[in-house]
Amino acid sequence: MFGRLEVIRKVGSLAKNSFATVGLGSSLYGAYEYKQYRDDRYPNTIKIGNSNGGNNDEEEQLSQTRKKQVLVLPFHRIKIVEYKEPKLANTLQELLNSEESSDKLQEVELHSLIDIIHEAAADPNIVALYGTFGNGFRFQSGGYAHIEEIRNAIRVFNESHRRHEKSGITDNDTKPIRKFSYAYADTFDHPIDSGNKEYFLGTAFSQIHMQPRGNLNIFGVSASAVFLFDALEKYGIRAHVFKHGQYKNAPNTLTERGYTKPHLENTKSLIESINNTVCCSISLSRNVTDTFNSKVWQAIHNYGTLTAANAQEVHLIDHTPRIDPLNILLALNRGDMDKDSKQDFLKKWAWLDYENFQANEFISLDKYATLMSKRKKWKHTQYKRNQRIKSFTEKSSAARAMLSMIG
Repeated sequence: MFGRLEVIRKVGSLAKNSFATVGLGSSLYGAYEYKQYRDDRYPNTIKIGNSNGGNNDEEEQLSQTRKKQVLVLPFHRIKIVEYKEPKLANTLQELLNSEESSDKLQEVELHSLIDIIHEAAADPNIVALYGTFGNGFRFQSGGYAHIEEIRNAIRVFNESHRRHEKSGITDNDTKPIRKFSYAYADTFDHPIDSGNKEYFLGTAFSQIHMQPRGNLNIFGVSASAVFLFDALEKYGIRAHVFKHGQYKNAPNTLTERGYTKPHLENTKSLIESINNTVCCSISLSRNVTDTFNSKVWQAIHNYGTLTAANAQEVHLIDHTPRIDPLNILLALNRGDMDKDSKQDFLKKWAWLDYENFQANEFISLDKYATLMSKRKKWKHTQYKRNQRIKSFTEKSSAARAMLSMIG
């Protein structure tokens, strides 16, 4: 009897010691997790420690360690869609796989593109945004609603240096810098899109550059309708629809031979509203609200195609470089130019805003999308780690003591 009790007592003591060892191990692991949580930084951001030199030393330390990248948005190779077809896992992975050979438009979900621009606005390593429009005729979107949302995202980027307590786009550990955005196109003379959505989007950027042989078409927003009544009647088909009121015009293309008075009135009202919104937005972005009234815009619509020189004269574009200046600006900031080349550049390209363009390397849209994916995984890992630390501290006093020693 006593022998059995002794065995049970020894087993109990061994179990107690084992549980204590497991508890100590768990506490140590919890302390390690907490230290990792304290030490790890958000990818691509820099934490500035205290410096004896004051704010200037902190700013110098930040400028030396932070990357200076420009995010390139190739709008001439993008088709904006509301939702992609089932391939959701590769939302942006196929974009820009081959810079030189791939001419196929890549589908990009609207919310993905907006999230990327917002992320770039908050990222201290992204100091500039660069939109390219190529030869025109390529950019596709779902209409002015999509363009408006992308323009708003670019505006957030342009004003990301402003601190707003509730905006969530600034990092308390970094000092925000003024960010600039640039657009470049060979031409903006889309022959079909009279409202020129490409240029409307381009005006959201801080500066617009266009090749000197390029043109700009702003004829005003227009709409057309194809009436199928006669074609259907030829084959003995008649559409039977029910509608309430004269201004319910959706089925008119099937039931009428042309515009009815209410249909025409409704269409004109819609077009004028959209056109006024486009013109006012362009005037505000280009800072010409004092000079561009409704009469001036009507004159521009009636004038026809504007040459690059015409467009620059009326401040609809900023400069007319013969080539895309991005690579030259990056080379200048990297210090790849010798003294003579730099002097020659500053002489020929003196009009360029090279002082505000701080980037020395570019990052493509697909690479930045991959980086965003890693950041989301990192946030999820941090959340799980934080939950484990919380669980350890709630269950173990030893863990709380160790964490208090770590600080």
